[in-house]
Amino acid sequence: PAHTPDIYPNPAGNYFVIKSVGEGSVTVTLYDIAGRSVWTELIPSPSSVPSTGRVDVSGLNEGIYIVVIKSERGTETGKVVIRR
Repeated sequence: PAHTPDIYPNPAGNYFVIKSVGEGSVTVTLYDIAGRSVWTELIPSPSSVPSTGRVDVSGLNEGIYIVVIKSERGTETGKVVIRR
């Protein structure tokens, strides 16, 4: 079954926080609505702890972005709106 990560606050201003059901380090990628990758970061976490990370989006334009989180347990997909 597909899992959706917790993303808050949403809409986001200059940052948002993700909480993934995956354990261990995860790679977070943001895609714009045209499908272009606009941001990627590895968020390290101990293998037995769910991954949580703060994502700085202050350099991105307002709009809707798809959030893709890849971990050893698979891929989670969510959506975040950036509004200032």
